[in-house]
Amino acid sequence: MFIRLTGIIGLALVLCGYYLFWISPDTEISEAITRTRAAIVVNLSGNIMIVYYLFKRQS
Repeated sequence: MFIRLTGIIGLALVLCGYYLFWISPDTEISEAITRTRAAIVVNLSGNIMIVYYLFKRQS
C-alpha cells in the first residue's frame, strides 16, 4: 500500500511541477525565477518518488 501511495504522490508532484512551470507572459522576472526554482524542486522530488516506486515494484 505504501509503495502504491508513493507512486501516486510522485505523479501528483510531477503534475504540480509542470503547473508551476506554466508562467503567463505578464509575470515579473523575480516571480518567474521563484516559480521555476520551485517547479524544478517539486519535479525532481516527484521523479525520484516515481523511480523509487518502479524499483520497488520490480523486486
